[in-house]
Amino acid sequence: MATFDASRPLVAAMAVGVGRAALDFVKDELAKNGIVPRYDAPPVQLTAIERDLAEMEAELQAARLLTWRAAAMMNRRLPNNLEASMAKAKAGAAVTKITQKASSCSARSATRRSCSSRSGCATPRSTTSTRARSRSTC
Repeated sequence: MATFDASRPLVAAMAVGVGRAALDFVKDELAKNGIVPRYDAPPVQLTAIERDLAEMEAELQAARLLTWRAAAMMNRRLPNNLEASMAKAKAGAAVTKITQKASSCSARSATRRSCSSRSGCATPRSTTSTRARSRSTC
């Protein structure tokens, strides 16, 4: 068990790194499309994209803090089997959610760019209702 307790924080840290890279990618894609998240606005006034971004950042931060706690306990030679398991589980779930949203954002962004360069190409937004657009992510 000691081997698992020592390796789980490392696996969680790698997942947090992948999640951070995916989140940075999403932010860059949004910036390319002229979307700047408002962190000072009340949650009710945020767009779906801004809410998703805030949720992804919160998930990643929670995973990061759990990982740090498990690693710190391991460094102090304290039993960390519960914390290590929680860190690995949370980091895995968070990075899965973040990378799925990042891939959907990049696919939508690529579709918009390719359609805007051709005439007569319908953008994804033209086929959806206003209500559906307000709920969509990225």
